[in-house]
Amino acid sequence: RNGVSVTHPNLVFMKATDGREVLLIGTVPVDLDEESSKLVRDALNALRPEVVMLEGTPQAGVQAMISSGRWEMRGLRKPNDTDWMNLDPELPPVEIEEAPKKWRFLPFLSGPGGAPERSIVPVKVSFWAYHLTSAVGGNIAAAVTAAANQGVPLRFLGPKDNGMLQGYAQVTAFAAQAENELLEEERRKGQLSVDAMNSALQNAEKHIRKDGEKWLQDARGESNRLIEMIRDKISDESAGNALRMMQELASFLADGVDKTMQDYHRGAVVVSVDKLPYVQDKLEQAGFLYLSQSTSGRQS
Repeated sequence: RNGVSVTHPNLVFMKATDGREVLLIGTVPVDLDEESSKLVRDALNALRPEVVMLEGTPQAGVQAMISSGRWEMRGLRKPNDTDWMNLDPELPPVEIEEAPKKWRFLPFLSGPGGAPERSIVPVKVSFWAYHLTSAVGGNIAAAVTAAANQGVPLRFLGPKDNGMLQGYAQVTAFAAQAENELLEEERRKGQLSVDAMNSALQNAEKHIRKDGEKWLQDARGESNRLIEMIRDKISDESAGNALRMMQELASFLADGVDKTMQDYHRGAVVVSVDKLPYVQDKLEQAGFLYLSQSTSGRQS
C-alpha cells in the first residue's frame, strides 16, 4: 500500500479469519459531481489491491468507458459535449400523448390550462438526458483505469444478463419524470420558454445531486428508506419483492467475491451504493468481519 489512508462512509473494509481482506466501495449510478469516481480512484490508489472486482459484465465496462468520455467512438458525440441548454431553434416539435401524473420534483406553480398536440419538450428532455449519461459509468471507468495502471486483474462478477449500467435506467426514469412534469405545466400555461425549461431541468439536476449526496453519506439508511417508500406508496408485497430481489443479487455478488478471493489476499469491490449494505451483510454471513470505513482497515 502507498501509506495514505482514505476514510469514507461508503467504504467497508472487511477481513476473513484466514487474513483475506476485501474493501467494498459503494458508488452512485448517476455521479454528477464525480464524487464516486474520485472515491474509487483514491481508495484503489491507497489500498493497492491484488484484484479489482466489478458488478456487471465486460459490456457494461465498455459502456462506462464511452459514456464517461474515457474512450471515444468516431461519429459519436460525447455526452459531456452536449449543449442541451442551447438547442437549434429550428428543431421541430414532436407529437405528444397525454402524460400520466406522478410525484413531482420540478418546482412549478399551477396556471391556466392548455393542451398542445405538439411540443419541443420531449426533444429538449432527450438532449438533457443524453447530457446526464456523461455522469454514468465514471466509477467503473475509474476502477478499470486504476487496475490497468497498477497492473492488477479485473474480475466482472455479473450477473451475466446485467449488461446495462444501472445509471442508464436511472437517467431514463429521470427523463420520463421531467418530461411528464414539463408537459403537464405546458398544458396549464401554454408553450414554455427556453429559459423556463432550462431552469426546471437545472432544478431537477439539483434534486439528483442532493439524492446522491444522501446515498453517499448513509447507504444503509437510504436503502431502508427506499424500501419503506415502496411499502408506503405501492404495497407491502412490492416492498417485499424489491427487498428479496436485492438480497438475491447481493448473495450472488458476495458469492462471486468469496470465490474470487480464494486466489488473492487483498481485493476491492465496486458496487452500486444501494447494494452496498446487502453485500456487506452477505459477506459477514460468509465469514468476513467488518473492521472499518477506511482503506487501512483501522478505525479512524
